[in-house]
Amino acid sequence: NDNGFIEKLDFLKSNAIFNGLILTYGFQKKELDFFKKENINYINFWMHPFKLMEDLLVSMETNNQNIYSCLKKHQIREEKFKIYAHYWKTKIKLSTRFTSISKLIEGNSLLFIGQKELSLSLERDGHIYSLCDFQSKVDEYKKIYTKLYFSPHASFYDENGNELWSEFSNLKIFLNNNPEIEVIREPIYNLLSINKIKKIVAISSPRLFEAQFFDKEIEYLFKPLFQFDNNDNSCGISIDNHQLFNPKFWADILESVCDVNKNAPEIKFDNPQNKIRSLDIEEGSLYCDYKYLDMEKGNVDNIFFMEKTLLKLKDLLLDS
Repeated sequence: NDNGFIEKLDFLKSNAIFNGLILTYGFQKKELDFFKKENINYINFWMHPFKLMEDLLVSMETNNQNIYSCLKKHQIREEKFKIYAHYWKTKIKLSTRFTSISKLIEGNSLLFIGQKELSLSLERDGHIYSLCDFQSKVDEYKKIYTKLYFSPHASFYDENGNELWSEFSNLKIFLNNNPEIEVIREPIYNLLSINKIKKIVAISSPRLFEAQFFDKEIEYLFKPLFQFDNNDNSCGISIDNHQLFNPKFWADILESVCDVNKNAPEIKFDNPQNKIRSLDIEEGSLYCDYKYLDMEKGNVDNIFFMEKTLLKLKDLLLDS
């Protein structure tokens, strides 16, 4: 809401908070352009699309050149993304599940990745776009690729695997009218590991960022809301998740805009696994497409499952 946004800024201005720095999360270009116009220093955080490291990553962008220069020193190198993607690709290929699925996929194929229907990145000029709006592109792909696949977003199904999208939804009708597109329900990383799938296409899905490190050709039908790791301070910088809990990191990047402890210690967790994921308010929401790979998360889920099963058995025995 533009009016609400302006009111909040007016309140902050009236309280002289803008002399320092504003920390924001998920702000988009329109709001950030306003900050730039008003010469307001900001750091905007965004959840990073690469999910295959020990913990979730963040991206940070800023209009302050000193902060930007400092963040660049902590930027994750592209080679690290490649190493992690290749590790998981190798590990996934060792599973019997992968072998059986891979045999079903046709060579020289293309995969469309679905997204949440109300995702902000799908909105343009008041219209929520879906694959239905790109029939001409789909027709082009039909001429190039032997087979087209569509991987629905996890939100299209409930926890028991039942479909939540209506038979009369525009997307379902579109897929029915394009029988060349086969709907495939399989964890996305299994699909990214299949060499027979040559290209990955999505409207703006962050999974495309990951797909490129699985040696896939990628195509965004829309420009994504957030750009990462370009040599431009209007783009987000991929930051190692260890740094978010490190006092010295914050002292270094904030030194140019406020008083800091110049003797702040360098402190990092000995075990970085899932420190941010474990702060998940909606249990499981930060594990979308990932938890089946995560042994730590999987073990916790198995314990909960066993606990629920034992409680059910207890109830049955008491009833009998």
